[in-house]
This record gives sequence, C-alpha cells and structure tokens, in this order.
Amino acid sequence: MAPESSLSGDDSGYSPQRRQRDPALSLHDRTRRADSPALSHDDYTVAWICALSLELTASRAMFDVVHENLVAQRGDDNAYVLGRMAHHNVVMVALPGAYGKVNAATVSTHLKRTFPNVTTTLMVGIGGGAPGEANMRLGDVVVATRVIEYDLGKAIGDGQFESTAGPKRPSHQRLSAEPWIHYGGIASGDSVNKDAQKRDAISRRLNTVCFEMEAAGMMDNLQCLPIRGICDYSDSHKNKRWQPYAAATAAAYARELLETIHLPRMGSRRSAIRPPQKKTCSWLLDHPTYLDWLDPDKQEYHHGFLWIRGKAGAGKSTLMKFLYSEARKVNDDSSVISYFFNARGEYLERSTIGMYRSLLKHLLVHMSTTEWHQIKYDTYLRSVFESQGQGCPGFNELKQMVRCAVLARENRPLIFFIDALDECDEDDVRDMMCFFEDLAEDASEEGIELHVCFSSRPYPYVSIRTRLLMTLEEEAGHTADLARYVNKRLRIQDQYRAEFESYILDKAWGIFMWVVLVVDILNKESNRGGLALRRRLSEIPLGLSQLFKDILTRDEENPQELRRCILWVLCAQKPLTPDQFRHAMWAAGLRDGRVDNVVPDAYNPRSSNALVISSSKGLAEVSRSDHPVVQFIHESVRDFLVRDRGLQELWPDLGFEWEGPAHESIRECCELYLTTTFRLRGAGPFQDPIFCKGYRATDYIMLYNAPEMTAEERIASSCVFLDYASKEILYHSNLAAPCVPQQAFLARLFGFERQTDIDYGKVVSVPVPRYKHADPFRNKTILETFTLLRLDNLIRLALKAMGLTGTNAQMAELHRKAFFAAIQHNHSHLSLQSIAPLLGLPSLVYEGEAIITTKRITWKFGIDSIRGRTPLSWASQEGQRTLAKVLILNGESLVEKDSQGYTPLQRAILNKHTAIVRLLSESGLDMGTRDVAVTIHQELRSGNFEMTQTLLKVYDGYGKPDGAAWIVSSLLPQAIGAAPRDIVDLLIRHTANDNKTHLRLLYPLRTAIIHGSIRMVAILLDRGVDINARDDWDEFPLLTAVRHNKAIKARMLVERLTARQLAAQLGHDDLVRILDDIDSRQPRTEG
Repeated sequence: MAPESSLSGDDSGYSPQRRQRDPALSLHDRTRRADSPALSHDDYTVAWICALSLELTASRAMFDVVHENLVAQRGDDNAYVLGRMAHHNVVMVALPGAYGKVNAATVSTHLKRTFPNVTTTLMVGIGGGAPGEANMRLGDVVVATRVIEYDLGKAIGDGQFESTAGPKRPSHQRLSAEPWIHYGGIASGDSVNKDAQKRDAISRRLNTVCFEMEAAGMMDNLQCLPIRGICDYSDSHKNKRWQPYAAATAAAYARELLETIHLPRMGSRRSAIRPPQKKTCSWLLDHPTYLDWLDPDKQEYHHGFLWIRGKAGAGKSTLMKFLYSEARKVNDDSSVISYFFNARGEYLERSTIGMYRSLLKHLLVHMSTTEWHQIKYDTYLRSVFESQGQGCPGFNELKQMVRCAVLARENRPLIFFIDALDECDEDDVRDMMCFFEDLAEDASEEGIELHVCFSSRPYPYVSIRTRLLMTLEEEAGHTADLARYVNKRLRIQDQYRAEFESYILDKAWGIFMWVVLVVDILNKESNRGGLALRRRLSEIPLGLSQLFKDILTRDEENPQELRRCILWVLCAQKPLTPDQFRHAMWAAGLRDGRVDNVVPDAYNPRSSNALVISSSKGLAEVSRSDHPVVQFIHESVRDFLVRDRGLQELWPDLGFEWEGPAHESIRECCELYLTTTFRLRGAGPFQDPIFCKGYRATDYIMLYNAPEMTAEERIASSCVFLDYASKEILYHSNLAAPCVPQQAFLARLFGFERQTDIDYGKVVSVPVPRYKHADPFRNKTILETFTLLRLDNLIRLALKAMGLTGTNAQMAELHRKAFFAAIQHNHSHLSLQSIAPLLGLPSLVYEGEAIITTKRITWKFGIDSIRGRTPLSWASQEGQRTLAKVLILNGESLVEKDSQGYTPLQRAILNKHTAIVRLLSESGLDMGTRDVAVTIHQELRSGNFEMTQTLLKVYDGYGKPDGAAWIVSSLLPQAIGAAPRDIVDLLIRHTANDNKTHLRLLYPLRTAIIHGSIRMVAILLDRGVDINARDDWDEFPLLTAVRHNKAIKARMLVERLTARQLAAQLGHDDLVRILDDIDSRQPRTEG
C-alpha cells in the first residue's frame, strides 16, 4: 500500500524521469488498443510519417489509444496505423520498401487523398548531425525551420557546386513550442552522406544542422515539420547503435509538441452533431439567397453576410454542419473555417474568446510563408507579442490578430460558418457583429473575398446592417426535409399513415426536434401493439417545452433517479463522461440503498449509454465525438428546465433558488464516493484507510506505466469518478454555500473536530489536481486555497469566521497573502473573480468600472517580486486606479513602504501612472514633503512632463519655508529651457510674492532671455523681477540680451528701464551724473 501523502507535499512518489501523460487519460485509456471503436477517415487531423520500421516502432509507443484500421482509397498501398495521441486523432505510416525523397513524395500523396482532413503533418525519425557551432550530442532532437535539397543544383567548374533548391519551410503552427532542442535547417538528399568534409562544406554553405533523405520530397505534397533524433554525425563513423534511442527521443518530442498545440475540445460541438438525414439539406445549395451570398459580384449588396435564423430545435446546427462539409468539397482547407458555439460545453466553447482563438489557429495553420511574414512584421502585433510573453493574448489582441491574419491572405477566398450565436453571451455577440462588419469592410478594401454565415434563434435581438436573411421555418425546402424524415422514420404500417404524417407536419411549426421526439413516441407505441396510436398522438402537446414536460412526467418510474440525472447534467462543473456519470449515479443511489454496494464496472459503454437514456427518459444522450460526454439532447431542454422554470414544476421543493440545493446534492454525492469503502468485483473486500479518513483520491488518479497494478491503482482505474469528485467537490460546496451551511463539511474535509475549530490560516492539504511543473497549492493556507480555486462564497464564509476569532494583524496578513495568491496564479479577468470577496465586494465592478483591468497587468513576476509588497503598492505599480480606490476605502495605508522601500506614491511615479498620483492626493496623502519635491525635480530632468505637471498640480509645499526659492532656483530655469509652456506657467504661478521674489527670478529670466520665448520673458517681467540688479554672472539682463543678439527681448527690457538705469547699465557714468544733476534740480511736488 502506498503511504498516505498530501497534495501539497513533495511529489516524491513520481519519478521526474517519467513522461507526464495527460491526467485526463485514465489508466484504462492508456492500455486500451484495437478494441476501441473505428472512426472515419475524416476524423484524423494529424499525419505522422516515418522512414524506417524502427522509427515506426518507437512512434507507435506514443499512442494513448490504437484505433481499428480503415479501408484505404483505391490505389493507396500505404499501411496505416491509427490512434489517439494527446487530444488528436493521428494517422501513422512508414515508407514501404525503400527510403528517400521520391518514396516520401508518393506516400504523402496517397495519405492526403485517403485522409482529407489532415492539417498537421510530422516527419519523425532519425538523422545525421552536423555539429558545427551547435553543441550537438547523440540523441539530441533537431526541429527543422527549413528544408533544403542539398544535391539539387549544377556543377559550375573547379569542383564548385551551385544549389538551385530553395528552402521549404514547415507550417508555422508547428514551431510554436520551444523546449531544449536544436532549431535549424535540415539538408535533404537522395543518398547517405558519410564524408565529414562534405558535411561541413554543405552545412556552412546552406547553414544546416542535420542531414536526412525524405523531408524535401514530403514538403512538395504536405506542409510538414521534420523532427529528427541525432543518431550519428554524418561521417565515416556511422553505426546503428544510437538509432533506436534517437528514434525514441524524436517520437517523444513529437508527442509533447502535439500536446502543446491543442485547443481544448475545439470542434467537439460540430463533430457531436448528427449528420443530416439522407437527401435533406441539399435544397439550400441551389437556393437563390445562398447562391447570391457566394456570388462575388453581388458582394456589395450584402457585404458577404448570410444569416440563417430559426426556432429552437429547428435544425440550424445540422444545416450549418452540412453547409460547412459541402463548402470544403469545393474549396481548399484553408478557405473554409467553422465555429459552433456550445452552451453545454466549457468556457471556451461558449465564449467569443474561444471563437477568436479557434479561428486564429486555423488561419495560422494554413498560412503561406509570404502571409506569415506579413502578419509577423505587423507593427501592432509585434508589440502584442513582446508584451504578452508566454501568456495567451488578451481579448482585443486576439481580435486584432484575427483581423491581420485575414487581411494577410493572398487572393484566396475565405468562408466562415459560425453557428448558434444564441448560445453565447448577448453582449459578446453584439461586439462580435461590430468586429465582423469592420472586418468585411477592411477585406473589401484589400480585395479579399470574405463570406460569413451566421445561425441563431430569432433572439437575441442582434443584427447586422447589410446582410442576407433566411428564416428556416419559412423555407419550402425545410418543410420538405421534415416530410422526408417522417416518411422514412415513422414505423407505422397503417392505412391512416398519411393522416398521421400530415398531422405531425402540420403541428411541427418547422421544429425538427419536436418531429424527432414525436416520431420516436409513436414508434414506441406502435411496438406495443399500436392500439392507442391516435389517442397518444392527440395527447402529445405542441411546442418543445410542453413536450419535454410531458415526457418527464408521463410515468412515475424511478423519480429519484430522474431527478439525480437531470441535476447532474444541469449542474456538473464540466460534462461527465458516460462512465463517470454511471459511477456518480451509483454513489447517489448508495444513500437510499437502491444500488449494489459493489462499485460498477468501469468502461462499460453499453451499460453507461443505457443508464443515460433510461434515467433521463430520453432527454439526455452521450455525445457523438472522440471524447464522448453526457449532455442534453438539445439546448432547448436546458431552456425548459431553467428559463421556463421546468425544475420548479417537476420538483417544487427546490424552490426558485434551486442552484444551492442542487449543488449541495452533488456535493454530498462526491463526498459519499470519496469516503466509501470500495468493494471491487472479484477482489474481495478492500478497505483503504485513506479513503475512510480523508480526501486523498487524487493521489491515485495520475498513474504512469506502473509495472504491476497495486491495490491503489486498481481503485484508481476502476473508480472512474474519483478524479471528478476529488477535484470538484469544493466547486459544488462553494455554489451551495449561499443556501446551505458548509462549515460542518469543511471541518470534515480539513480534519477539524468541530466546525468552530476551523483555522482558515492553517496550511493544509486539499483535493486539488496536481500540476506538471509546479504546484501552486503547496504550503498554502485554507483561505489562499479558496482564493486560488476562485471559491468566492467560501472566501466570504472564511473571512466572516476569521473576523470573529482572529486579530487585526492576523487578518491583515492572511488577507494580503490571499490577495497575492490570486494575483500571482490567475491570469485572466474570469479567474480574478476571487479578488472581489477579499475586498468585500459582490463583483469585480465598482461604481461602474472594472476593479482590475487585466490588459494593464504585468504578469512576468515571481514570488520574490511580490514578497513584502502591499496590495496598494501593487495596484499603484500596475495603474489599477479602481482597485487602489477600493483598497484605500478599506483602510489600506497610504504611506506604508514595501520590502524594497517604496511607498504607493513612488510606485505610481516610477511606472508613470498619473491617475494613481491624483487619487493618492485626493485621498489625503501629504503631497508637500521633501520627497515629493525631489521627485518633481527628477521627473522634470528625465523629461516626463506629464508626471511633472501632475505632481506640480497636487504639490502642497509652496507655502512652506523655501518652497518658492526651490521652484525659482531649481525647477523654473530647467523648465524654461526644455519643458512645455504649461509647466512653466504653472511654476511661475506658484512663485511666492515676498520681498525676495524679484531677486530669485533673475536666474530664470536669464534662462528665458537666452533659451526661452518672448512670452516667457514678458511673464517674468510682469511677475516683478528686478531687471536693474545683476545676476549670478554679474550681468544685467539687458546686457545678456544684447550679448546674445536678442533684439526684441532687449527692447522689452529697455522699455521698462528709466534713462538713468539704462545709462548705468551701459556704463555711461558721465550721463548718469548729468541725469542725477537734472533730477536733483527738479522741484518737489507737495502732496
């Protein structure tokens, strides 16, 4: 038995040398082979080509699942191996007979014809290294950035060879990951090179790091990425000793690469849609509206937009899948792109950010070299790439990248099919419409033929200015499709069959889903003898919602099972697999003793599918996809239950706030499953104390290639619901918390005797998933863990409990650690939602503004950069004004220094956030200190005039001793020479009117005469500067102007001088005495 371990402890039980497989793949998945169901040729999107049998042997070991073979196209002699690797369906093939470029070209031609949906091709095997400057060792991996045929060219005399081959570059999508491997050119030829001197000459001439014999032939037919393990150094010392190891390292890297280019469940919604009934949907291909949409000559009338609208369940998604498939038959793969929103899927499947990511991936995969360089050197995108680092671009950046990728196309039409807009947020759809309208306008200006087809229900009320519109229920072709379906599927051999068909079509109102359900009901009644067909048909209600209610309430068989099924499908954090669903239903049945006490068999598709259908009374199904999950047969079922309040009609005890009790029921199910003593079939009683006294199930989920299956491994492989239950139990507890107290459960979970004993500042182990490279939950308190898992209701519960028991200092420290835990490990607006309860707010919006603007956040920081920081210090650094405002209102100190000695004001100034500076001033921060004065001087010297102006406006030291002296002696002369006029005016206005002002302004006046404007001189003269005094250079202002040839400024000074002052400054002493004598003779006037 494995020792008990916590999830926050060391991963000592896992060898770092083992390849970390996808945790979503169970032990059974990784050992399953040819008994897996066969897919179609269209399901395979990755080609993996090897030259030698030993390369194929190493590559086959990378499969997670091996699929049944498929019949190849006529004339295709390739022997394929099919399977699943990571989240991709992969077709693997080795070159038959001989290796070389010609043979590789033949294999790739046949492969492309047999598997038309292949978008990613890898050439995996061994190669000879060209060490050169690279520190290359045997077994290292080389990934090609280009492939050059080194023996394609002509001899030009004197033993020289001129290459005529151009470099062939692999698809750029496949170059996105960068582990510790060699990147460089690969030289491809028809013969094995064993000459070191020839190797070095070719390597220097073509700048290559590897030699091989197949990639060049492959690149002419399939855009592939060659990956080569180095087995020798392409010289006379060749031997086969290193070939198996080099083949294995290349295959291992190729698999890791496939794991990195996966977008979770991308395309799963489209693949789950059943194909249309034969001879249906084809009417649209000849419809005048559809033909006008594709006609480039009529683009100006509709701007390339076609909108297909229809009621819920009318068959829009089936029609869109048909149109997408037909468009791909007459266009190349790069020209037809689809996205099917899925409200029942994960976040990316039902959001526009997932759509933009999917569209961008497809566009980048199929880019030519010229198009790639055009988008690569776009000024805006370069700034995005530089600012994002390793993270995914933000929402606006993704949109701009899609725009650039579309506009970079070289005279190739582009067709988008985007389905189910109503399954996405309405505001996001409006924003998306604006994006596509602007994109269509830009594409038209660039001469790019762009077509976009949308489908949705008649709501949300979102539209586009210029488009073609088609309403499905009003189309005769759609009505004909309904009639074909009824005619073929209705199994009633009755003289009144035509009457039945007419009634169904008349009451269908164009809703295909209603027709499908009604036909199924009548067929079942017919199978029972058909004695009550007419009565049953008359009892069937009109409209989908009423029909769903009728199906669910018609009999009282297994009502508790129905309730559990509906709540699981409706409330699961992510869709359950069929086997997980079966085990979840078994755990729920344990409470009332309605199931066996022996855990059900794992991986029993027939039993799982039967349970889904029977327990939901046909309203749930197992999706038809490579990764099947349990879901409602249509989104309209969810609409009936939630929007139309079907849940309250079925189970009034749930009440209007049904989410809390529903999630509490699921939480109890998870807890029961995790704490059950499992009895395995055929194994006798087995009791593991770990399962009885704690929650450590996740420790047994991630098992890697164990030589023998231990008891714990048998539990993990047999109890398929452990993974979900251990990871998501806190998720359901959080959603139940507003309605159902959770303290007793949390005490059991964290090992406290009473719920009043829970210490939320204690470092504990919790059931959370392991992380491949780092464990963010290591050494975290309960409150930090809640924050990391974004459990907002449990955070509020913890803060409330801590407020009753903890001291202010303890509260502040725990609060600070939880705040930075959220900031450090969550990199999107969605995952920052745990910040709100820490701030005592209901949401991430305060006074109509987002508390945190994620596009401003600098994510590149580690634990050292936030150690000793305060939340206000961080908010000031990042320019998060609303967050800083909330923190100040919550009592954060305005002057507390962080571990690096910076105050929030200094952080704001260093990062040029003027709005934060103004906020701190408005919040009562003393802005008249010497530190502020010094900072103003530094900002002015550095040329940051915006910050200088902001600081001058809030500076409160002008009335203090020497405040004006500091301005006129230091800032003003410097500003006159370089700063904008507004700053100079601001400084002059703040000079004090005391008995020294007229002398202090002499230095600024000298600067203004030499470097400033006439207006500056006039302002200083009006301010009262003494122009009859000498400055620090022992010079009168007038003489300064004359000496620097400033005639206008000199005239301004002369006009303000008396005759005597002028004579004195010019050195005419005789004239001064005459003027003094004249002045002395003037009679005095009496007042």
